[in-house]
Amino acid sequence: MQGNWTATPFSTILDPSLLGSGSNDPDLYTDLYNVPANVYTLQGSILPGTVMARGANGNGSVVVASGVGGGQPAAYQAFGLLNNFVAGTFDELWGDPFVSVWQGPDSVYQILYPAFNSTGLSAAFTAAAIGQPVPLYAGPDGRLACSTAFVGGVGSQQVVAYLLDYPSNGYIVVQLKI
Repeated sequence: MQGNWTATPFSTILDPSLLGSGSNDPDLYTDLYNVPANVYTLQGSILPGTVMARGANGNGSVVVASGVGGGQPAAYQAFGLLNNFVAGTFDELWGDPFVSVWQGPDSVYQILYPAFNSTGLSAAFTAAAIGQPVPLYAGPDGRLACSTAFVGGVGSQQVVAYLLDYPSNGYIVVQLKI
């Protein structure tokens, strides 16, 4: 994931619902995180570019904006895009709860696949009139998705980003709206 100069990394913590009993103890690495089953992962890792929302417990923490579970409030507002690999093979945190979330309305990002749901993206981009944005939402697995048909949970109609370019199946270019 790569952002331009209007992008702002916001330093925050993972919601306690995402932390396992072994957090902050590298000797217990197998139980560092509690990743909900509905969240998309690659080799067990939550990917950079995953849409994050504020946690329900009011401590300023973030959860995956999947619409269900994991400390997710019933009606959520997307907060930004995760900047780190969390859990699994690519984990960058080693049990620490500290992450950064990219924010900045109108900031532009390249999101690498599979951190977005490619279902329908090419068709939506091709069908859009020149200058007409293709809205992207937080999908039920936390990845950006182009159709509300893939979106679950209350509050899921929030436009998180616009698809600016679909140069290949390997990455997309988006303009963040949050």
